[in-house]
Amino acid sequence: MIEIKSQREIELIKEACRIVALVHKEIGEHIKPGITTGELDRIAEKVIRENGGIPAQKGYPSYQKGVPDFPSTICASINDEIIHGIPSDRVHLKNR
Repeated sequence: MIEIKSQREIELIKEACRIVALVHKEIGEHIKPGITTGELDRIAEKVIRENGGIPAQKGYPSYQKGVPDFPSTICASINDEIIHGIPSDRVHLKNR
């Protein structure tokens, strides 16, 4: 089914895209050997919140007993990780 967006919805989508672009730019300026994926996550959340946004996937429910809700703002899968890498202060970026 195709849903036609209202002008207000279109403006909200544009604003969300603007914030995502800011996040990508800021993270891109910090990606270097030695930084942790946890630090990148905190940078992303800070930029989102400073621009009036709310990290959409942070706290996203797992809907599975015993599986915690998603704890982060970004997914940070590095190299061979396939999906939904959870940022960590133990995972440092490095040159290959």
